[in-house]
Amino acid sequence: MTASRRRTTALAVSVAGLFALTGGIADATASYLTYRGEYSVQFSTEASCAASSAARNDPPDVLTYTCSYYASDPRSPNGNGGAGWYYYYRYEID
Repeated sequence: MTASRRRTTALAVSVAGLFALTGGIADATASYLTYRGEYSVQFSTEASCAASSAARNDPPDVLTYTCSYYASDPRSPNGNGGAGWYYYYRYEID
């Protein structure tokens, strides 16, 4: 009978631990943020693009990425626009 009690106690502790773990995971994922993203305005130099990206970065509200050179404006749906430096940024919409 003692072995049976140990198994029952171990099972109860395991089940309680499982509920505690899944509850913690659910809480962690419930606090996600929703973002939209777009490209910055055109910059003529990489240095000015990088300075603007760094100044705009304000996590978690605004997340900016490194600058890249594009042969045409990445904001244009048909690829029209001038070549230059742009950075991508995401901003919170919640």
